[in-house]
Amino acid sequence: MSQDESDAILGKLYDIGERREYISSMSGSSAISWMWDNRCTIHARTDFPKEERRLLRRCNRRGRGPVYE
Repeated sequence: MSQDESDAILGKLYDIGERREYISSMSGSSAISWMWDNRCTIHARTDFPKEERRLLRRCNRRGRGPVYE
């Protein structure tokens, strides 16, 4: 695939992924937990004050791998 073809496809995918109806954000509460599937998610963060404390904990599951149908 050429670079131009690749750029065109990626551009379309980013346009879809950045649609407002697919974006979710959290702010203002320290008692919120989120869970998501990293295999199916594009995630990012917005800027926040350097003085603001943030805590991220990661939990992985063991056992059988993903099931694709």
